Parts: sequence; structure tokens; C-alpha cells
Amino acid sequence: MQLLIPYAFVTDDPRCAQAAAGLQLPVLEQLLRRLNLTRTDTLRLRHHVNLRTQEHPDKSITLVAAGRRLNVAEQHREALQIVLSGDEFAVGDLPLPDDEALDLARRLLLAGIVMA
Repeated sequence: MQLLIPYAFVTDDPRCAQAAAGLQLPVLEQLLRRLNLTRTDTLRLRHHVNLRTQEHPDKSITLVAAGRRLNVAEQHREALQIVLSGDEFAVGDLPLPDDEALDLARRLLLAGIVMA
């Protein structure tokens, strides 16, 4: 996968360098991966995530982890089972249309539930 690095991280501007210096490399890497996520990228459930699920009357599910909440629609339930299995999976293997699979994968990454 090709990572595109934002201009702020390759400039000599001291303000940008200061902002980037506070980010740990794994955090920066995760941010860059989110920007360039593709169907072939593999993700997996983050180790030691204290994940709780809440089911709603409309059959949607809310994932709660580290104080963040992520609502997942009923039609994404089968994809969510793959995610929560703990096994590594390719984004394109989620049983969803490509745009929905990419959107769900990005949301899971942003919520800190999965890692690349």
C-alpha cells in the first residue's frame, strides 16, 4: 500500500514539526493508513480492547470502547461478526458493497476498535 504523507509532515516549518513531534509513530502510521484505506488492506480487532456491544430495538448495534461509541446499522451485522471474530480480514472481504465496507472500516479504525 502506498502511503501519501501530508505536506505538513515533510515541510521545514517548525510549527508543523512541533505538531508532528507529539505524535508517536504508530499513531501517525494509523492516521495515514486511514486516509489511504483500500479493499485489499487487512485489519484486525485491536488487542486488549475492552469492547462492549449494545443491541437496540431496531436491531442496530452500538460498540463501546475506550469511551467512544460507534453505531452500526443492522445491515452491517454480518460484517461486524467478521470484525469481532478477532481474525485478520481484508476490507474487501466484508459482505458489503465496496463503499460501505470502506466506510465501516474507517469508522472502526477511528474508534480505535481495529488496527491495520
